[in-house]
Amino acid sequence: MIVATTFTVQLVYRDYYTCVQDSLTQSAQVSCNELLPKSLRPVFGVKE
Repeated sequence: MIVATTFTVQLVYRDYYTCVQDSLTQSAQVSCNELLPKSLRPVFGVKE
């Protein structure tokens, strides 16, 4: 169940994870948070 949930989250928010991996600076990573819903930003988002 945990593996399925993790896989689903990574699949649904693939654009966010790609953005973070391709970012060269911390400020670019923080701007990727806009790709997440506001309710998930504190959980999955990059901290400033």
